[in-house]
Amino acid sequence: MENRSIGCTVKECKHNNNGMNCCTLERIEVKCHTPRAESPECTDCASFCRR
Repeated sequence: MENRSIGCTVKECKHNNNGMNCCTLERIEVKCHTPRAESPECTDCASFCRR
């Protein structure tokens, strides 16, 4: 299954649909790893699971 609403190019994640550049999850969690999100680099996909 693929969710074209969630684009993803992280091939190391088990939720990445290889070749389609999208996530297989219906919902992801995004977290901030700094006190305040000032740029995309301050956030991470908390749903990542290594393949």
